[in-house]
Amino acid sequence: MVSSQHVLVISLALGLLAFFAAAPYNGSRLANAYPDVSVHYTPDLISGAVADTLFMEIMGGETLIFSLPDSLSNEAVDTWKVVRSPALSRLAGRSFVWKTRKADKGQHSLTFEGTSQIIVDEFSVARIETWTVTISVN
Repeated sequence: MVSSQHVLVISLALGLLAFFAAAPYNGSRLANAYPDVSVHYTPDLISGAVADTLFMEIMGGETLIFSLPDSLSNEAVDTWKVVRSPALSRLAGRSFVWKTRKADKGQHSLTFEGTSQIIVDEFSVARIETWTVTISVN
């Protein structure tokens, strides 16, 4: 038997699904872009939305430093989390540092997740977006 609480939970879930499916994805920009950095957008295979992908080049043995954006899809990012990154790298707040080695030559894909707390119908919801950085070490 379905209780009124089950109906409420299912209605809330469907409402949130409709809200996020209808929300436009505007993409985001790196807050302090470097002159040699170009931003390309690639489709997200799951939702069809556009994922942010940043491409950079660096010489092996140099230190790469960049900041992740403070907002994604017009929502302030509360926390950043490293999903995938190389050895000798570190994320502190929005700042990412990687001390490359000459042996690191080639392409490296770094993945981060930004979490934003948003309010939907008086409920706090965590919105998580993925930011991918591809580094070419020469």
